[in-house]
Amino acid sequence: MRQRIVEVQQRIEAASAGRQVELVAISKRFPAAAIETALSFGLTAFGENYSQELLAKQEEFADESPHRWHFTGRIQRNKIKKLVDHVSVWHTVDSMKILDALARHGSDAQLYLQVNTTGEAQKAGCLPSELPQLVEYGRSLGLHIVGLMTMGPSDGSDPTQAFESLQQVAEKVALSQLSMGMSGDYEKALACGSTCVRIGSAIFGSRPLTHPQ
Repeated sequence: MRQRIVEVQQRIEAASAGRQVELVAISKRFPAAAIETALSFGLTAFGENYSQELLAKQEEFADESPHRWHFTGRIQRNKIKKLVDHVSVWHTVDSMKILDALARHGSDAQLYLQVNTTGEAQKAGCLPSELPQLVEYGRSLGLHIVGLMTMGPSDGSDPTQAFESLQQVAEKVALSQLSMGMSGDYEKALACGSTCVRIGSAIFGSRPLTHPQ
């Protein structure tokens, strides 16, 4: 793992042109031991997609918790109450209903609003045309919106257009932080201005098919 982490960090540095980039290690389905190893190599931000898994892992690291736990899965409103005191950053906020729930439960975490920049009907995220209203509404609730998040095309085709589109809409709503780029496309995302990359298999290796017990 040390070698993989060093390689990812070197590639981030080369592709980011000196820009500060947060590396989030996506640890979903990997056991707590994998996080412990990554911590020993200096990583401090970890992303989880499932509420129970995040809570269980955070409890294991209560005495030496990573600096930031990121929630990168689809947000279910009925799970927000349980998670709100444990999540530092939410990456997939895409509706007023989610914003309402976060505000109601007193979230002081950082929020990325997810934007669907590929136009795929099955993909989560608000439409670019809906974004200004969503940003304004979130700000009116006093929530800490720091940036935007997106994902490349589901078919694995070139994600550059999707990433460039996010950069363009971010400028229109005066948000500078961009969460985009995963193991297979993070260098292209960095070339398009990403400030936060979400890396799983390039750090931890092949992902287990089942959740850790």
